[in-house]
Amino acid sequence: MEATKDQKIWQVVLSIPEGKVASYGQVASMAGLGRQARYIGRALGKLPAGHTVPWYRVIRSNGQIASQKAPKRLLRKRSC
Repeated sequence: MEATKDQKIWQVVLSIPEGKVASYGQVASMAGLGRQARYIGRALGKLPAGHTVPWYRVIRSNGQIASQKAPKRLLRKRSC
């Protein structure tokens, strides 16, 4: 069974090492989606309840966290 586009994205996000981050564009590229960075946010928004995908490791290209739910201590991390 082939993974859906969302599942590919979730797998890429799961592969981001602890303490590191990646931009939406980097995740899109790693998932084989080229420049579809906006789709990454949509896919992360579809995560089911009780998921273990570390969505907070995906940031804007300027280094800021895009989610309004993110704690302030996570506002800046080193890119992977």
